[in-house]
Amino acid sequence: MKELMVVDTHDKLMFFTNKGRVLSKIGYELRADQSRNTRGVPVANIISVWDTENISALINVGKKQYEDFEYLVLGTRQGRVKRINLNDVEHIRPSGLIIMNLKGDDELVSVKLAKSKDDIIFISEQGMGIRFSVDDLPVRRRTAGGVKGMSLRTGDRVVSMDVGNDDSKLLVVSKLGRGKVNPLSEYRRQGRGGLGLRAFKITKNTGLIADAQIVDETNEVYLVSENAQVMRTDLSEIRSLTGRITQGVTIFKPRAGDSVSSIACVGDFEIDDDDDQKQTDAKASGNGKKPKNKK
Repeated sequence: MKELMVVDTHDKLMFFTNKGRVLSKIGYELRADQSRNTRGVPVANIISVWDTENISALINVGKKQYEDFEYLVLGTRQGRVKRINLNDVEHIRPSGLIIMNLKGDDELVSVKLAKSKDDIIFISEQGMGIRFSVDDLPVRRRTAGGVKGMSLRTGDRVVSMDVGNDDSKLLVVSKLGRGKVNPLSEYRRQGRGGLGLRAFKITKNTGLIADAQIVDETNEVYLVSENAQVMRTDLSEIRSLTGRITQGVTIFKPRAGDSVSSIACVGDFEIDDDDDQKQTDAKASGNGKKPKNKK
């Protein structure tokens, strides 16, 4: 589990694969499960993914997103980054489109919506982080490759890329379940392409970095382990720490032989009372019963 989001039936969901392709579905095309305990359906039954592909990112693009954001920013495992106009992927054919030309065994890790004056933050598995401006990136064609966003030491790789600003907060979680929240302002802006700054103190008690996300509008955090163990916690329970080079606090204790795989963050959402009543009325009508009027 990498993405959790609330979508409207007419929102466009963009599925980005690790091989640099994008496919899309409209919200109403997805089957609505009646219970939270169901397993869902395989992604291959919904979109045309190849046998060698998996989904690395999911973006919800509705009318509001087209109004608020100008670009898509894409980051890869080897530290490449790319900016394209959001309108360039407005029309996606059923078989998908190439969204980024990847070289060698590189793969797509993160895709985020962005606007001018936003900042990009890369976090690596060995605890390094680099922050630079979205405006430092050239706007490229859809099928083009990326430019260098972060240099990596031997054996290191990117685990996360996100977009924020000085008011944002960054959650970093290690494989052994330690995490911390720091203001993004503690990561000074640099020119893209460098090694970056130390973002997390790696020790035998923390393990390497599993994932990181901007948590500006987040209330709950879901931590998912390699063995599919899931833990939910309130963001308020993760103490904000002063200082960038710290180990964080224990927020999850994986079982022996297990480790944290990814995190998913969920913010506030509102349920429209009118829509809720319409669904209730529709269910009642479908059962041959007249809906009861509220007094």
